[in-house]
Amino acid sequence: GIQALILCFLKIIPSIFPFMVISTILLKTRLLKLIFNNSSLDIILVSWISGYIVGPKYLSEQNTNIELTDYYILLSNAGLGFVISYIGVILWNSFAFGVYLYLVQIISSVIIYKIGKKKKTPININNKVGTPYLTAISDSVQQSTQTILGMCGYTTIFSIIKDILFANNKALSVLASPLLEISSGAYSSTTGNSTELCGFLIGFTVGFGGICMCMQTFSCVHTSINKCKFILKKLLQGIICGFFSLLYVYFSKLEPTESTILSFEDQIFVGNAVISAIFIFCVIISLKKELKNIDFS
Repeated sequence: GIQALILCFLKIIPSIFPFMVISTILLKTRLLKLIFNNSSLDIILVSWISGYIVGPKYLSEQNTNIELTDYYILLSNAGLGFVISYIGVILWNSFAFGVYLYLVQIISSVIIYKIGKKKKTPININNKVGTPYLTAISDSVQQSTQTILGMCGYTTIFSIIKDILFANNKALSVLASPLLEISSGAYSSTTGNSTELCGFLIGFTVGFGGICMCMQTFSCVHTSINKCKFILKKLLQGIICGFFSLLYVYFSKLEPTESTILSFEDQIFVGNAVISAIFIFCVIISLKKELKNIDFS
């Protein structure tokens, strides 16, 4: 559990938080509508940049009482910063591998979306005008802070579950982590017995996202969602990403970073420390607002 918290604050939050804030601002202000005449394209693009939760949550808020499982699958991909910065650069010491893995998951999600293509329910965007800029910035920071807190909470809980179930079996822990949660799964996947196994597991982790991600998606959407269909198609995406990740690792002879130390003695980049400090400040501000709204009488 402690290791998961350190992982969140030193690695995950700096990789995700800025992209999530910017993406949410773009969605709320509808700035991209000037570029995309088709209103659904900006949601797809912003979702792919920010990562899980943001796109499905926003889409469900605009389309109540509509079953949009296929769209949720298309929008549920790991974010640009997480895949390239954390997985590519930090875990595998390869920017190119991060970019490759990011593109593989995006392309695979589009293919899976197209495979089961039948007449899709058209999605609707209610706020075509967009939220005023200052309001959008304030709301985006607050919502992104709450979303990241939820992600870190889920990460910690699933990390504890993994430690309890597989504390005495490292091999099972390595295999189970990608099924449970993407953050600790990505880290654990680099400790496999062979480079090829590590390559497949890291791809599978990115493509599937873990049961933790599925639960977060189910909890944040406000429309009906076919849970079995969502999980099965994400598993398929995980296998596809795992296969192509294995091919890249095998032919490029790439190996994961020998040691990614999760401790406060680890080398901390100034940028990461600043982002984490800003996030903590946002958490304090958000907490103060929540406390003011509580009626203690």
